[in-house]
Amino acid sequence: MNLRVEPVAQKVPPKAVTLLGMKLADATPELQAKYALDEPTGVVILDPGAGHMRLGIGGLSPGLRFWLVGDKRISNLREMVAEILRVEAIAPPGDPNEGCRGSVRIVYAYRNRAGTNTQRLTLTATDIAELKRFN
Repeated sequence: MNLRVEPVAQKVPPKAVTLLGMKLADATPELQAKYALDEPTGVVILDPGAGHMRLGIGGLSPGLRFWLVGDKRISNLREMVAEILRVEAIAPPGDPNEGCRGSVRIVYAYRNRAGTNTQRLTLTATDIAELKRFN
C-alpha cells in the first residue's frame, strides 16, 4: 500500500499575534479541527515561546486554548487582553474567582478534551504596558 502524505493547508491562515512572548491567534473552526479543540472560541497558543514559564501559568504547548480570564468567558484576543487589564487593575485581595493585581485568574483547555487548567497569571510592568499598547 502506498500512502501519499501532504501538508495540511488551511484555507484561511490564522492571524497570529505575538503577545507576552507567545504567538497567539483567535480560535477558528480550522484551528479547532487542527488542534482537536472542544470549541472554536477563545485564544489558541500557536507557540508558547521560550520564556513562557515566567508567566506562572504552567508548561504551555501549541494548541492550548485560553477561554476564561477572571470570571469572564473570552471569545477572542481583544476580549482576553481587556479582561486581563481589568482584573489587573483590581486592588488585592480581590475575588478568588476573578483575581486581582499580581494574580489574574486564567483558564485554558487542553487539546482533545483532556480537561482544563486554572492558573494565576503573573505580569510585570513591561507586560502590562505591552497589553495596553495592544488594547
